Amino acid sequence: MISRTLSFIGIFCTLNSSFGQMEGSFEASNAYSLNLEALGINARSYLFLSKKLHVGMEFTHFFDHQEQVDNEDLELSANVLDLNTNYFFDLNEHLRFYTVLGFDYSRETEKFELPNENKSLTEDALGYNIGGGFEVPLSEHFGVLAEYTHTFSELKDNVVFFGLVYEWERPRKQQGAALGH
Repeated sequence: MISRTLSFIGIFCTLNSSFGQMEGSFEASNAYSLNLEALGINARSYLFLSKKLHVGMEFTHFFDHQEQVDNEDLELSANVLDLNTNYFFDLNEHLRFYTVLGFDYSRETEKFELPNENKSLTEDALGYNIGGGFEVPLSEHFGVLAEYTHTFSELKDNVVFFGLVYEWERPRKQQGAALGH
């Protein structure tokens, strides 16, 4: 699990460094799954196709938590990979609303005990998600976000995120060259 997560982060960083001439963001947030009733962490990176249209990838890990079903103790966890687009609306200079639309890949793992052995079941699902959020800029490069997404799939979910945003931009020298200066 950890090696897969580190591999994903490495690929993620490599892809983003390839687009070093573009503007974008790195974001980290806490996540809470309303369906799993589990806390998690989320890492995401977006490239800005325009000031208002952003595309990116997200990875969310929901931590193991205990649940009891039919007098059996289960340990549940989940990992989610999303490819999303966001479209931003500036409500004022201190508040932006954005829509979320994208594709979702989810994997839930259930661990349980049988007499003399431990078992686990894994379920994978593809789907799509929609949602929206608010972003509040704190400075030229930093901000905070609050977001809600609903996932439509065999493993449907409702997730709330609260996090930090770091936005980067093309160096000014390259911006001038791109404009013909």
